[in-house]
Amino acid sequence: MRVLHIATVGEDITPVLVGLRELPVSKLILLYTEDAKPLVEDLRERLSGVLIPVEARLVEGDPITQVMKMAGDILQKEGHKFDEVFFNVSSGSKMLSCAGLSSAFVYGIKAIGTTKEGIFHFPVLKFSYTEIISEPKFAILRALRDAGGSVPSLADLEAKVEVDKSL
Repeated sequence: MRVLHIATVGEDITPVLVGLRELPVSKLILLYTEDAKPLVEDLRERLSGVLIPVEARLVEGDPITQVMKMAGDILQKEGHKFDEVFFNVSSGSKMLSCAGLSSAFVYGIKAIGTTKEGIFHFPVLKFSYTEIISEPKFAILRALRDAGGSVPSLADLEAKVEVDKSL
């Protein structure tokens, strides 16, 4: 079974190593900020002897949007090559870990946390906008999009969508 690990990296690499010890891994992708670069290099060096491919990606700019984008890109380009994907959010700054957990929720990735004793799993939540937004509300969003983002009044929007204003 091929397993991809995505992990945030920050002040301590031990949580990443615990995740690798507890779960099978075929490839590891590290997401880090510039301040964690020495830790990433240390981790790569430690893992070079066990023949696990390690890829490191620098998170620049806003961590939330960048990690979301990176996670989506990773899944699109790499996801089909693996039977399972885990996102280890135990290392990294608070913002980086939060971004990783949010990304896992949005994309339906199995998020894990670690302690010195082992791992724990976060619930898998896959947000599908078609499931959490009703069809009449989607119709309103489509009408707003088709109108260029705004309409002169709610009455105009009501006429375009043919739904009750109270919605």
